[in-house]
Amino acid sequence: VFLAGYLNEKNTTASPRVYLALLKGRAAIVNNDKTTMNQQADIIRTELEKTIAMAAVSYLNSWKSNSSLDTKAHAMGEALGFIYSMRFCTTKYKADAAFSDAQLTALTSGTNGVWSLTNAQADAVIAAINTKFAL
Repeated sequence: VFLAGYLNEKNTTASPRVYLALLKGRAAIVNNDKTTMNQQADIIRTELEKTIAMAAVSYLNSWKSNSSLDTKAHAMGEALGFIYSMRFCTTKYKADAAFSDAQLTALTSGTNGVWSLTNAQADAVIAAINTKFAL
């Protein structure tokens, strides 16, 4: 339910395609059609992985554009969570623990962690995610 919310919010053009892939994939399971099932699973996996990346980038952009500390803290917390989760759920784009850790380190390695983060540092992480996920 939560990931579907992000799919609808951050990756809106893919949402109908994922829904249809879920329906077709379920029918393929019932019909023991492994080829179609795998094709639909690939669509779902690809778009959900992109959604995770898009959410991370969106929250980093929100962190950059807001001035209130509570909004910035929320945006950074969400961004860090999505970046951390990449290690567990991104097999298509190979965003493994090393990639995830590198981005987290880039965001938190300042003197005061994220509180000393600059827009340029956030932009570097955004660029790395965009490149990795072909966004």
